[in-house]
Amino acid sequence: MATFTPRVVDISHHNKVIDLTATAASGVWGVIHKSSQGRGYRDPDYAPRRKLAKAAGMLWGAYHFNDGSDVAAQVDWFLKCAQPDDSTLLVLDFEDNTKSNMTVQQAVAFLRLLEQKTGRKGAIYSGNRLKETIGKLSAADRKYLTSHRLWLCQYGPRAVLPKGFSRYWLWQYTGDGVGPPPHNVPGIVSGNRGLDCNVYDGDRAQLASEWAPTGLGLAAMFAAATDDMSSHSRAAAADQPDDDAPAIAPAPALEVAPPNVQPLDPAIDGDPVLLDVQQRLKGRRYPPGILDGKWGGGTRGALSGFMGDRGHKIAIPTSLAEFHEIADEVRAELIEAETEVQPDGSIGWYRPVSEARANAEPQIVKELAPEVAPVKRNFITAIWASIVAAAGAIWETVSGYVSEAWDFFTDHKDVVDDHPGILSTAWGYVTAMPTGFWWLLVAGGLAFIAYNSWRSIKTSLQAVRSGERQ
Repeated sequence: MATFTPRVVDISHHNKVIDLTATAASGVWGVIHKSSQGRGYRDPDYAPRRKLAKAAGMLWGAYHFNDGSDVAAQVDWFLKCAQPDDSTLLVLDFEDNTKSNMTVQQAVAFLRLLEQKTGRKGAIYSGNRLKETIGKLSAADRKYLTSHRLWLCQYGPRAVLPKGFSRYWLWQYTGDGVGPPPHNVPGIVSGNRGLDCNVYDGDRAQLASEWAPTGLGLAAMFAAATDDMSSHSRAAAADQPDDDAPAIAPAPALEVAPPNVQPLDPAIDGDPVLLDVQQRLKGRRYPPGILDGKWGGGTRGALSGFMGDRGHKIAIPTSLAEFHEIADEVRAELIEAETEVQPDGSIGWYRPVSEARANAEPQIVKELAPEVAPVKRNFITAIWASIVAAAGAIWETVSGYVSEAWDFFTDHKDVVDDHPGILSTAWGYVTAMPTGFWWLLVAGGLAFIAYNSWRSIKTSLQAVRSGERQ
């Protein structure tokens, strides 16, 4: 079996970093860290760990996890979060996103725009997703895509390349404990059964020269690929179209982004980051009150409850300014809760509740939803009143018919033929007795009140059972 020596690790806030100096001493040369996702998530550990990696003498890279939203907005957000310098590797993470997938055409557009804005090509991380979709590209787009460095995700002893690539640049041979060993390196604790570890078929100096090259440096690297393939790369067939890709425009200057600011909706009045947190808290059954992006006691209580239940001991903010100091940590924890796999196989962590709450025991309901008792009384009263009103309406409507019919057949049994027609008589009774109609209206109104009382009881009890009502 082939042996693997991890030269690059990729991590995110899910991994615990103990000592990157020990990681570097073990033979790991570079770290690629998640910096962003979509158009609004920033990994809170990216910036501080960048300093640690640089201090340990390691190469530093940033990756952006894709979604299907606007490509230009994603590129801008990636660069704002990554804050790349001339030595920062930039990577598009093109893999399955269960909530919103980027198309392969969007991936190409992302890489083109990234090159336009930075003046150098990024790299693409992918495995099965790229293999399954690259055939949908035009010849020109496929040639442009395959001119990038491929960071291959392939857990197993053999690298299988997507069509059009003649080699991989980095190979992620294991992740979450799947794939051949080793699954871990010193100085970093995985968030699961193992780290994401990667091999590189060259020495450290060569990797450093290829890490963040300019256009000419990258072109020279690919020109030498045919003569310098690894044993794994030789197994893949080359398939390079001859069409020319569109020219790349000059790169504009990068703007420096203010930390932790991403406008989610220009129409909202409050703080967009706080609004995002409020919406996510409500989704985890920690209601913050009105979803308005404004700081208040409801948001503070919901935030305190969520972070406490997740096992985080933090100083709960008392103002919007203090909230922004921990916003990245809070959002990261909320996103982790949203995607956490539960013991029953379901996706998403929700507020834990006691058995008494789940069963809506009377004492719990009395303490947490005291309005349920009077609403129940209103419900029972309205039900009985509607029954009585309906019965009264029915009796008021038919009692006259019964009395008149009885009198008719007992007092005029010998002159039936002289009595007016049955239809004429019935119509006269109806027009003369409108009271029952109003009784029915009363019964209907009371029934409506009873229905709404029942709905109110049901909503309150559900809030108690789920933990939303505190």
